[in-house]
Amino acid sequence: MKDYSMYRYYKGEEENPFENKGQGINPNQNKYMFWYYEQGFDAAYQGKPENKNIMFGKWLDEFLYEKASDFYMFGTPGRQTKEEKSKYLKKMYEFYENPD
Repeated sequence: MKDYSMYRYYKGEEENPFENKGQGINPNQNKYMFWYYEQGFDAAYQGKPENKNIMFGKWLDEFLYEKASDFYMFGTPGRQTKEEKSKYLKKMYEFYENPD
């Protein structure tokens, strides 16, 4: 049996269980988006099983820093210093953990 515990939203479902309805940005759309990207990572990963958790963490950092910020912050420029990037990633992880 596959282990999906590293993912917050994707648990091996064939169909996305979160609704993508409504206007503007809402929590269900956020969860829908996060499920979609977690499922995509799981389907595309071809490395060693013992490295999957580490690679997912690196991928999630990149996703939250680049893709989610572009989608939700409408092109906010990337942060220049490690300190600024760290603060920004912390904020995005909070959003990932609780998109409501």
